[in-house]
Amino acid sequence: MKAKLMKTRILALLLVLFMLTGTFYACNSDPKDAGNAAGGGAGENAAGENSAGSESESDILAIINIQDYTIIYPKDSIGLEQASADYLSDYISDKTGKKLSVADDGSAEGQYEILIGDTNRSSSKEAAGLNYGENDLLIKADGAKVVLYGKDLMAAGAVGQFISQYIGDADIQVSKSAGIVKFEMKDLKNAILMIGDGMGFSHVELAKSNGLASFKAEFLPNKGEIITDSLSSGATDSAAAATALACGWKTTNGYVGMNKAKEPVKTVRELAYEIGYKTAIVTTDSLDGATPAAFLAHINDRNKSKEIYEQIDEVKANEGDMVYVAGTSDKPVFDDFKAALKQISTDSKGFFMMFEEGYIDKYAHSNEADPVVKCVSRYDEAIAYTIAFVMAHPDTALIITADHETGGLKIQDDGTFKFTSGDHTRVNVPMYTWGKGTEIFGSAQENTEVAKFIANIFGESNFGQE
Repeated sequence: MKAKLMKTRILALLLVLFMLTGTFYACNSDPKDAGNAAGGGAGENAAGENSAGSESESDILAIINIQDYTIIYPKDSIGLEQASADYLSDYISDKTGKKLSVADDGSAEGQYEILIGDTNRSSSKEAAGLNYGENDLLIKADGAKVVLYGKDLMAAGAVGQFISQYIGDADIQVSKSAGIVKFEMKDLKNAILMIGDGMGFSHVELAKSNGLASFKAEFLPNKGEIITDSLSSGATDSAAAATALACGWKTTNGYVGMNKAKEPVKTVRELAYEIGYKTAIVTTDSLDGATPAAFLAHINDRNKSKEIYEQIDEVKANEGDMVYVAGTSDKPVFDDFKAALKQISTDSKGFFMMFEEGYIDKYAHSNEADPVVKCVSRYDEAIAYTIAFVMAHPDTALIITADHETGGLKIQDDGTFKFTSGDHTRVNVPMYTWGKGTEIFGSAQENTEVAKFIANIFGESNFGQE
């Protein structure tokens, strides 16, 4: 009897232990393991294997294979959308090695699209119906699409913020319920200066009256004028004007990187290099032209090409890959321009770049309107791409201006244009800026103030002529 009771108790104890073991397993195993066991691994496709964007049951669109996306911009846009689309494609290619196609919204609609600005897609139209204030933008997922929306400048701002905040080493994850946010400006540490040689206000209007849909610099919020006088009588030349922009010193016509006493004066490019920044000088002219020379050399005669090139060669030899220098002599410049932006911003502590469109001046000297239009339009293309770049680098000041006006171009009462000179004039030239603090350029300023502002970004408050 006792043996039978003992046997019953042992069987009961074993049953309890078996039940406890099963409960422990059930509570500590991954539910996906059970699904895989039952379905032969069918759950494997839930996130990692989707061909493009994997939309989970949560609020997040996780983009796994970004190369399956197409970037879409409005076909009829006169703004910054196309340049922003091009820059986004270039950036993703540089970052991931995956090249995204770019198309306007006249193309057939696809499932996986990044929509920039006011496209004809329903997702963009829904975004456009929201209430936007100054510097407002939207970055939001809608199904498998990514909506990057903002008005005017903020179309580029949305792309820039998408780049700086969403594109990294991990998968891109975008909220489906995101709301309107402000563009996040940062304290300045970098600077890009763009100079349209010989470009006055009327040259811009001439181009807009002859096929240029918009001059993209006009989307920037701060607009002013530059006073171009040198220390010589009459109008400045490019050497003295560029020295003022590069060094913060008024000087004599013909002098490059020197004050009126023929003493070399430091350039903002040299200051940037001294603090460990990368620099770039790119021009559609030759490098011994007065404007690029003023950032790379110091000489009392702009026509001494041999000596200027010797100094430039010395800069290149001493600074190596910390400096990018390119002159194109009116050949296509965009490849050099993009390469310079990439080099100075990659593995960089900070950077300075000067870009010159040099041929507005040359054709204005000979009063050739059609080539002037083409050169202003080429300048505009570089400006649009640079604005997109700067929006992705919000700690960068962008200053767009000219060194002087050439040709005395005037708008007649009947709306036509007429050159009244074959030389430089003393007419103030336009200035457009973006970045924290650049609102100080909302009125007429001496050209020397440009160099002083840039130097202050680089930590030098006592720069140039007092």
